[in-house]
Order: sequence, then C-alpha cells, then structure tokens
Amino acid sequence: MSKLSAIISNLFASKGGLTTTQMRMGNETGQIQGLRLVKSIPFFGSKPFKDQYRILLTLLVPVALASVGTVIYAGIENNFTAQRVERATQLQMLSQRSARLASQLSNGDAGAAPLLAETLTQTKINLSALKDGTSTLTASSSEAVPRLDQVIQQWNTSEPRIQKLLDNTQTLRDVKAQNAFIGDSASAALALMDKIRVLQWDQNSPLSNTTLVDSLTSTLMEIRRITQTLETAVLIPEDAPSQLLQTSKIAGDTVSKLLTGDAALGVEATTEASSRTLVESVQTLVRVVSSDMAKFVSLVNSVRDAKTAAYDLGEAADPSLTQIRELTQTYVSAQS
Repeated sequence: MSKLSAIISNLFASKGGLTTTQMRMGNETGQIQGLRLVKSIPFFGSKPFKDQYRILLTLLVPVALASVGTVIYAGIENNFTAQRVERATQLQMLSQRSARLASQLSNGDAGAAPLLAETLTQTKINLSALKDGTSTLTASSSEAVPRLDQVIQQWNTSEPRIQKLLDNTQTLRDVKAQNAFIGDSASAALALMDKIRVLQWDQNSPLSNTTLVDSLTSTLMEIRRITQTLETAVLIPEDAPSQLLQTSKIAGDTVSKLLTGDAALGVEATTEASSRTLVESVQTLVRVVSSDMAKFVSLVNSVRDAKTAAYDLGEAADPSLTQIRELTQTYVSAQS
C-alpha cells in the first residue's frame, strides 16, 4: 500500500498549482478512505480551499459593489449632462424666438403676445434648472457656472424688456388698428382726388387748381407714409408725431382752399356741382383723418418705450445667442 501511496503522491505533485497533498489513510490493510487536494491561492498559504474561497469572496464583493456603483454614478452623470445639453439647446431656440416675437408684437401683432409670454416662462424655467437644479437634475458644475452666469446676466436685462412689450400688447394693437383706419380714409380720399383731377381737365380748370389737387394728393400720400412708418418703426423719431400732425393740418388747409378758392394763390373756388360734391367728400375724409390723427399720435407716444424695448432685444439677440452657444458647448464637452 505504501507503493500506491507514493504513486498517487507523485501524480498530484506533478500538476501545476498543487502545493500540498493531504491523504487520510484507513486501517492497516491500506484502503484509501478519502483524498483531499488543497489548491493554494497566492498570499493565502495552504488554507483549505473552502476557506480560501470564502476569503476571496469577502475581498471581491466590495470591489464588485464599487465597480457597479461607479458605472451607475457615471450613468447618472451622463443623464444629467444630457439634460443640461438639451436645456441649453432649448435656450438657443428660445432666444431666437423671443427676438422674433418681440419684433412682431412691436408691430401690433397681438397673436405674438401669448407665444412671447410662453417663451419668457420657459426661458426662466430652463435657466433656473441649470443654475439650481431640479428634482431630477443637479445644479451645473463649477466649470459651467461662469458661462451660465453670463447668460443669466444678459437675461436679467432682456426679461424686463419683454415684460414691457407684454404690458403694452393692447396699446400696440390699437396703434395698428388706428393706422389701418387712417389708411383706409386716406386711400378713399386719394381715389376721389383722381376723379377730381379728371373733372378739372374736362372743365378746363385753372392750372393753380390742378396744382393744388396734385399738392393735396402728395400730402395725403405723405400722411400715409408717416403713419405706416410710425406703426412699424422700432425706434420712433422724436419729431415724427408732431410732423404727422402738422402734415395733417396742411391737408385740411389745402382741401379748404380747393373748395373756397384762394385769390393770393390764383385758386378758383369749386363751383361745378359734380366737382364740388367730390371736393366736399374729400374734405370730410380729411377731417376724419385729422380727428383720428391726434389719437394715433397719442397711442404712438405711449408705446415709444415698448418699441425701444423691442429694438434693444433685437440688438442683444446675436450676442445673447453666442453666449448660450458657448454654454451649450461647455455641456457638450462634459458629455464627451
């Protein structure tokens, strides 16, 4: 039996990684009751395999948990970064939209008001989320804070301008409506002036009368041009409203001279029934224009600040967009 024991011992000793062979022998007849091989793990010595396995698991579990935790943390951070990129990208779109809607609202497009108000609210939400975080997003990292502060500083300037426009929505719409009414009256008067001119030719009216009709036509066209400019202008010249009132008065004086005549100018009074009816109609229209002009000018003066706010928003649009793009790139760099 001692020879068999030696053969087994040599057999296991020749295998790589087997450092110890322990055998339990039975009775003196030499029967082998059991055989236990112990495979050594580096630094663990010759402890039984179960003990080595238990120690190994004890060491590996914290490592595995740390690895899993790192992966989970990285996934969460990537999700946060993706949210920041999305919100910053939205800010770019909102910046462009606010400038466009402000311009439309300043021109009396009341339909732009609710869209501009929504843009205002959404911009505030996104900036707050990036600055302070939300229930599903942490605040921006220190690397992004300087650029974010620049964007917020610009927004703090733009927000009251947008609010100024929103507060003047109704007045801006009234300016547009009042101008449309004046435009209709002026257009009707111009159409009648064409008929008067034809009648003057037929009746061989004096040249001074024809010249006065041409002058009145030019004056009415100038009124129309000025009112359109005041409606759509972003910056209203200081003297434009008073210039409009003065032009309106000139139109009224001209049509009166055409009706009653003016010896100093060589203008004869309109006596023909057909011509007189047309001139009186023109005079009525000019009075309408003149009476509505004061209200129009008052409205224009009241929205001057709002229109200036729209102008300032337009001027700041490109620099603001550049800042937001730089902020977005900061978040994109963190993502990659």
